[in-house]
Amino acid sequence: MIERMIRAVKLDAAFYREVRDDPSLDQEALTVVILVAAVNAGLGFLVSAFVSLAFGGLGSFLSAIISAVLGFIAAVVLFFIGAYAIWYIGTNFFNGTGTPEGVRRALAYAYSPNIIGAIPCIGIIGAIWSLVAFFIATRESMEMDNTNTALTIVAYVVIVIIVSLVLGAVGIGAGLGLGALSGLGR
Repeated sequence: MIERMIRAVKLDAAFYREVRDDPSLDQEALTVVILVAAVNAGLGFLVSAFVSLAFGGLGSFLSAIISAVLGFIAAVVLFFIGAYAIWYIGTNFFNGTGTPEGVRRALAYAYSPNIIGAIPCIGIIGAIWSLVAFFIATRESMEMDNTNTALTIVAYVVIVIIVSLVLGAVGIGAGLGLGALSGLGR
């Protein structure tokens, strides 16, 4: 698994095509998403727990635990929703090919650079690196050109923003929709 994550981090386009076509990697791809989400939730928890204990007491500490668990669950769920949305948009509107499972596997490995996402000041590098990996994984897993890949991603982002605004307007919260956006880019 680590070797494949390293290939993903190296932005190896051939790797993303290999992963797309290998159903035996379904469980490992899920493990990558869970690992990255857990590391990010864990590091985020450590920072907020330290601050909570120092300034807010036990109630704030328990709130930090709940936030970490919910953040972890949201990251995994929103990854799946986002992966299927990307597949649907790419195949239905921008001449992409591929299966939802193949696209999901490729995007799961593209999540790898975000393992450093929760480290202050360095996390932004992981997020940007992951976005580049996300672009390559999308392009390779759906056999699209750069233009259609970019259009697919832009359409996805626009949809996430609109859904976030609608959810916010009805009181459900914009964080859920924006979490979908950050979940794939991370």
